[in-house]
Amino acid sequence: MQLVYGGAYLTPSLGPLFFSTMGTKRKATKPAVDFTKTKQKLGKGKQAASNATDTSFRAKAIAMPQQSILLDRSHQVTTRRRQTLSDLVQHTHHPSPGVRKDAVMGMLELVKTYAGFLELHCAALINAALPLLGDDDVHVRGAVATYFGVLLDRLDDEAFAPFAPSMLLLTTSAMSHISMAVRIDALRVLSLLLDKVPALATEDWESALDAHSGSDRHGQRLLQAFFAMLGVAADAHRQRLGLSTASTASVELGTSQRLRILRALGQFLSVTDQEEHGMWCFQSAFASPSDLEHFEGLFQPSKACALWTVAAMPSASSYEIHEALVHGATSQEAPVSAHERLVRILHPSLLSTLLDALPSVMSPDGHRSDAHAELAQHILQVYLLLWRRTITSHLAAGAAQGTTRVAVPSLPQLSQLLTHLAPYFAEKSEMLHLHVIYCELVALYTVATQKAHHLSSVPFLLDLLSEPSLSPALYEALLPTFWLVVSSPMDGHTDVMAALLTHFDTLRDRTLQAAAFRFLARLAMLPTYKSLQANIDALYTPLWNTWILSLPRVLWQAATWAVSSKASPAEARDAQRLVEDVLTFLRWIALMPRHPFFDHAHVLNELAPRLTPLFHVEHPQRGPIPGPYHKWPVATQHLAQALTKLVSSP
Repeated sequence: MQLVYGGAYLTPSLGPLFFSTMGTKRKATKPAVDFTKTKQKLGKGKQAASNATDTSFRAKAIAMPQQSILLDRSHQVTTRRRQTLSDLVQHTHHPSPGVRKDAVMGMLELVKTYAGFLELHCAALINAALPLLGDDDVHVRGAVATYFGVLLDRLDDEAFAPFAPSMLLLTTSAMSHISMAVRIDALRVLSLLLDKVPALATEDWESALDAHSGSDRHGQRLLQAFFAMLGVAADAHRQRLGLSTASTASVELGTSQRLRILRALGQFLSVTDQEEHGMWCFQSAFASPSDLEHFEGLFQPSKACALWTVAAMPSASSYEIHEALVHGATSQEAPVSAHERLVRILHPSLLSTLLDALPSVMSPDGHRSDAHAELAQHILQVYLLLWRRTITSHLAAGAAQGTTRVAVPSLPQLSQLLTHLAPYFAEKSEMLHLHVIYCELVALYTVATQKAHHLSSVPFLLDLLSEPSLSPALYEALLPTFWLVVSSPMDGHTDVMAALLTHFDTLRDRTLQAAAFRFLARLAMLPTYKSLQANIDALYTPLWNTWILSLPRVLWQAATWAVSSKASPAEARDAQRLVEDVLTFLRWIALMPRHPFFDHAHVLNELAPRLTPLFHVEHPQRGPIPGPYHKWPVATQHLAQALTKLVSSP
């Protein structure tokens, strides 16, 4: 093809080059459009214009109880912020944590400021704060715990009884909260409830360990909540099914958190164990249950005849009672108690925590962590309570069958515990309370196994008895260890018996003196029982004569304090009880024809002149002065008269 331009022919090869040199034509621009028309889509409604005005509206109701200026509050009870109780109750549901906390503190202000306000509005004050037990804010939970501490302290048991079940339920719910912080804070309220309603809070707690129980009581739910907090809920379920429990805690807890849990658990278990256990160590010393019962009743205050009601009897499930009856009729072994099953569940968790805490408590460099020391103390107290109840139940079952040899299935766990504790208590420790608990655990193991345990407690006891700062609680806690040492053929047992008698003469604390007298008087009464099967060779010492002849001095001190105007009613009552106990013991001694511990005739001859000041005193200037005998009750006077007829005249 050829191109013609101006009459001339162009070749095809030059055409593109030629046109490329020519100028380009400007494209025409489209005019601006004021409005664009949106194309409608099938099935879609007509769209609103971009400049359309939205005339829709929404309304919300708000409550402003403290901004109403039309209310006359001049005759109402208000806080410093002029808030009434109804205002504060409404604020407990406020979304702001600060407002909820201020509402709780405002109700506390009303209770503290106005007398009788709590009794008049008890239901509103308690029900308004109950839902806040599991609040998400830590400050609100702290305010609620303080609030209920004041309320429960001021309310009597009868007024609080209708609200106790609801408060226990919400406390248990808070202890099962998904947040561990909420669970820990709920223990403060639980401690208040254990002090206020102990029987209701621990009701049927054994059912938490019984797979056959269908009950759902507060004690069962609380113990299950403790299992979940300690991470042993799976072990508790396996124990209920009769399977072995060998796992450890799976919940990561700090030292302070675990301390608060174990402190609350110890309080819970101590409430369930209200029996006196100071004389448990003598259960294996008698072959006759009647002699044991009589021995345990010595120097006990007289009690009225108890009414055998369900509330007065120890809590136990019907399945446990049935198993105990059937087991006792068909077997020679004691049934496994609830405390024994509980110690099996808690042992792995408690032992691992204790082994982590002890190096910080008894470090060689002398540095001690107070938090770890308190943690170790609470763990050992829980161990002591559980093992004491476990072994004493087996000893009681053996005594009923006329034998002192018992088989405790869980005893290897106690042996494992003592093996780990032995290196820390080889010498006298500064932590006396821990050392005392360790000594009683050793005593429990020794009595249960009838085997001597490696215990270097004789130097520890001798040093302790030489110190004047021994407290009554510490002395009573050492009673099982004292008996274990003086009744066992170990080196130094006669020295401990002599130290006990000598220590009595140095006592000035009235409570400690009464506890020491009752323990030594029980030891003096042991040879009078025919079924006694304990070794009492170490009890023979010439110091018994000195001790018995010092009792008139103790009698005079207690008698004068019982009638003194400086003594409080409780102190006067305790002193009067000591007077009656000493008179009763001396009368028993005077009735005996002989006694293996002391010279009977010499003691009776020396007692008469020492008892004379109780009746009258010859003053050099004032003449005869009547003694405290004339201010005693009639029954005590008759007891003193019976004693004077038995002793010889000077």
